[in-house]
Amino acid sequence: MAKVDAIFNVRSFDKEKNPHIQSLFSDKLWGLSPRYKWVWEPLDIGSRVLFHGDKGLKIAGIIENKFKNDKPVKYWTDNPTGYPYQFKIKLLNTDVDDINPIYNSKLVKQYNIMSAKSGFFRTSAVIFPDEELKLRTKYKKKKFDRIWNDFTKENKLE
Repeated sequence: MAKVDAIFNVRSFDKEKNPHIQSLFSDKLWGLSPRYKWVWEPLDIGSRVLFHGDKGLKIAGIIENKFKNDKPVKYWTDNPTGYPYQFKIKLLNTDVDDINPIYNSKLVKQYNIMSAKSGFFRTSAVIFPDEELKLRTKYKKKKFDRIWNDFTKENKLE
């Protein structure tokens, strides 16, 4: 099992509001800007990720590959090369309409994820490292484990 997991903030799962989301649905691809290289580096194959948008966690996945890519991505119309730190993700679900999300209010109240209070405003990703890694982060892997287990169990995802 990977030593670091993450929540990726995609802003919205609506293709009209966020055309970049199509890369996740069609190509199972997501990327981070150079500003978030520090997030990309500790994540590895097998890291679990939850995707946050529209005020809640709605998609779960597992990193299958990570790589740096400077070539344009066709769905990233606003900035086709602006997210070079990329991941291929095995998605456990792609339909966000039939999912029971974990909304921001529950992330704050039940899991004490205070970053959710602002909807992860100005944050593309939050990492949850294993305590033995000694990474300076707000949250640890045990907290992510609880959220992951509750989300996947509630939505019958494997």
